[in-house]
Amino acid sequence: MSQMNNPQGPSTQRVLLNTFKWIFGICMILSGIGVIFTKTLFGGVLLLIGGIMLLPFISKFLIKKTLFWQERIVRIVITTGILILGLMILGINVSPKFSNLKTTRSEVSSDAEEELPYQNYLNQTEDLIKSLPKERLQNRNNALAELQKNTIYEKLVINQEVSPEYLVLLNAISRGITYTKDDEFAVEDSIYSKIQKSDNGEDKIMFVTRVIGLALPTNGGLTNEFIDLFERYKNRFR
Repeated sequence: MSQMNNPQGPSTQRVLLNTFKWIFGICMILSGIGVIFTKTLFGGVLLLIGGIMLLPFISKFLIKKTLFWQERIVRIVITTGILILGLMILGINVSPKFSNLKTTRSEVSSDAEEELPYQNYLNQTEDLIKSLPKERLQNRNNALAELQKNTIYEKLVINQEVSPEYLVLLNAISRGITYTKDDEFAVEDSIYSKIQKSDNGEDKIMFVTRVIGLALPTNGGLTNEFIDLFERYKNRFR
């Protein structure tokens, strides 16, 4: 017997919030891993823990298991505190020593920008792409070339359109990235069906699956234009 769901489904605000949590949580997890190996163990672990706690299914699990986590203010304060502490520790470790403070304000600002959490991920992506075997690199380039011909890529990446219509695509991508394993990934049946039945569904499905495929570490990861896409939607719908 199939389970009956609320026909109205979750509110738009809830969908936007969960999408933001998935995207930001995954970015913090990837950044935390990079920071652990390149900058500071403790700061990286805090970013990793904070990112994991942001993921909606982890939060739901903690709500069921611990009474104090049922309080929304507790969840916000603890998660935010862990992330801020991790970023502070990261900032301390990447700050120049007093004896070296002979740089201009613009140079300091440039260095700070280079140490943003997303930049750690982009640096890792660049290194991974460079280290890909020739055949896999060619496959990545072919997939990217095919993706760039996609109408949804043109709208979201080139024309930088921002519309609630595409939130479900970003949600599918963030969930798909979370459930990847080696060279395999999955998109939830309900989300896949919803996208496929929407206008221009086939192009949307192609966009989602290609982006998830590129995000796999074995394929190098996502480059700056896709990170910018997630950022635009996070800033618009947060």
